[in-house]
Amino acid sequence: MLNARERYFDKVIKTGYFRSRILRAAVKEGLNKKTSLFTFAYLKLPQKLVRSALDSSKWKIDFDVAPQGGPLIMANEIFESGSVSRANTANIHVVVMGLGGGFISGYLHHHFPQMRITAVDISPTVVSMAKKWFSMETDNRYDIVVEDGVQYFRRCVEQGQRFDAILLDACSLDFEADFTCPVKVFLTEETISNMATLLGQRGVLTINFLARLKTLKDEVLNTFHKYFKYEKPTALGKSPNYPLFSSTEG
Repeated sequence: MLNARERYFDKVIKTGYFRSRILRAAVKEGLNKKTSLFTFAYLKLPQKLVRSALDSSKWKIDFDVAPQGGPLIMANEIFESGSVSRANTANIHVVVMGLGGGFISGYLHHHFPQMRITAVDISPTVVSMAKKWFSMETDNRYDIVVEDGVQYFRRCVEQGQRFDAILLDACSLDFEADFTCPVKVFLTEETISNMATLLGQRGVLTINFLARLKTLKDEVLNTFHKYFKYEKPTALGKSPNYPLFSSTEG
């Protein structure tokens, strides 16, 4: 469970000439007392701005708005890789490791309701936050598992399960850790091997990747290369955050 203080706020931001959107954000105080933007999403404006509808804490998340930056790249890569077709998602199973506010999984579920999505997070607190503040609603195609992610992958391998895509977005609030994203426990050879097994011959893995040192990043990439045939690190503007895309079939 995350050991951090958290705050929520709604903020008006400009998105273009004479246009504004309302942004909901969750800010957490990490283990070293530094604060960080934990997650954010845009809100759906009420149809009529009457007095009874002015309390923005009751407004829902607008999943028609695409996630920004790394989350958008991660969501799109499962299709760009060729592993998943936008036209036929009925038999597709995607695992999102690290729930946050649930925006990546919620965005995919909103636009591809036939896709089966499993979001996994170790923290019941994070799940409660996503339900209360970020419009997370599950159904028979979208479920949440509260479990240690490494154990979840191990259990799924033992059960012989297979996934079409894994989005690894489990990050740490310890900003002095070697790896902020993903949490270092996901970078052991056992877990990398388990993810490759779960994805079979055509699955795709996308990773929100942030390491303090390039040497650490290169060391981890060498382990991924043992199990995945293809990788495409992509610099996200000036951000040090590098989503890594790997597939078992290049």
